[in-house]
Amino acid sequence: MRATGPNLTSFTGLNLIPRGGSWGVSLTRERFNLRANWNYRGRQRGGLVTAGQGIESSTYNWTSKRLSIDLMGEYYFRKQVSLFAIMRNLGDAPIDGKTAGPNTPDYAQFRTRTLIGALWTIGIKGTY
Repeated sequence: MRATGPNLTSFTGLNLIPRGGSWGVSLTRERFNLRANWNYRGRQRGGLVTAGQGIESSTYNWTSKRLSIDLMGEYYFRKQVSLFAIMRNLGDAPIDGKTAGPNTPDYAQFRTRTLIGALWTIGIKGTY
């Protein structure tokens, strides 16, 4: 997905992500299945920072681009019993927050970093 065009500024209140995409691969066999999914979120402009002393107009908060990876797998012991594993955000992709105006130098833009961590779920699934 890529948003462009002269009316793009009409969407500023919606926190539009101008570039993004998801893709994946899977392998399915009789005894197991594996999947890998990637999700890309481009740089996202947030709210306008209220102008004040030392803050120039057109200063916005930004969320940096990020790429996250999810892995999923399942192994069937029997037709009704399987072992599964799901690993989300495998590389622990950080979410960086920046504040930038027209003349803000690169070294002064970084504001926050959020590390969510990877979420691992492992279990046994059965059907009767």
